[in-house]
Amino acid sequence: MSLGHQFGFLVELGNQNIASKFNRAMTALALARLTNRKLLKITGPDCYPYLQGLLCNDVRYLYEPDRIPERKHAKNSSNAMGAFMLNAHGKAICDILLYRTALTRQDCVFTPPGQAYEHDELLIECDSSLASGLANTLYGYRLRRKIRLSIENELTTWCLFPKLVDNHDSSALASFEERISVLSDVGEIIGDGLTIVNDPRILSMGMRIISKTTDFIDLKSSIQSITNQDILESTLKDYTIHRYMLGVGEGGQDHPESNCFPLECNADLLGSVSYDKGCYLGQELTARIHFTGVVRKRLMPITLDTKIDLRSGTEIVDSNGKRLGLLRKAVGNRGLALMRHELAIASQDLVHEETGTKISTQVPYWWH
Repeated sequence: MSLGHQFGFLVELGNQNIASKFNRAMTALALARLTNRKLLKITGPDCYPYLQGLLCNDVRYLYEPDRIPERKHAKNSSNAMGAFMLNAHGKAICDILLYRTALTRQDCVFTPPGQAYEHDELLIECDSSLASGLANTLYGYRLRRKIRLSIENELTTWCLFPKLVDNHDSSALASFEERISVLSDVGEIIGDGLTIVNDPRILSMGMRIISKTTDFIDLKSSIQSITNQDILESTLKDYTIHRYMLGVGEGGQDHPESNCFPLECNADLLGSVSYDKGCYLGQELTARIHFTGVVRKRLMPITLDTKIDLRSGTEIVDSNGKRLGLLRKAVGNRGLALMRHELAIASQDLVHEETGTKISTQVPYWWH
């Protein structure tokens, strides 16, 4: 079945009203292939109990939607969830997105190792440079669990996101949610060759698409059939700038492997960590930081006063030379930095120590 036919039933649901909402609300929709992301497939009867003991978020959210906590800037769905894989010291190995498939079970049972029988299946999205290492790490914890883990080479990850004509207009960031919500109201799709879901972290990140096609034109025509809105061919760079404007980290450059804590990466604010699921790898330190109520450093969006290449890991200081943060990555004049957030907001004069480039930062609207 072609992608167009898979979308066909949606076209019949009254697209004229949807299209009119889009025309009023959208500046543009951008579709980017995320070549820096890779998918792992986990199959077998023990998918749920296996991952529940390893990931910092509650895998039951994919099986029991009523458990999902309400968050102001996210749209609840049991089709996808964010999480982190931690090491034994509570530091992040990598961020992941976990997806249901057409073969995912409708319920979850925590069975003793080796005693589960019903088939189950989930997809794990991660940084492509970490995929092999993550697969090896996960496989090393399988013990007697009935699971199979493989790198999925037939599926491609895309993102459909609202793109501002002027990407320097920070005042329009909060409107992203309205712009993408019109599309997400149409409904999510979980299929063998096509999956479309809301990004579970924040609505403004758009919609995640997993498809067998690598052809932009094919995917674009299918999406246009339900939006009546032009889709711009976009690049990974555009997507990265979009994330950086919102202040959302992703991948090994933003979350250095085993060198940052999940709460420093805003896992709590992005709905990527659970505090009532029970034990998991790295849980003790994560819970301790949360319950003390003190997270001094957080990943924050930064804006440079000029487009310049900056070296990752370099210092950001105030006018007195006090070190307030570390640059994670910058693209164009946008970037992310791990900042002592309260001091950084209070300071009016932030500077990149190595180059003297002036830097500004702000609290993302979705922190509130």
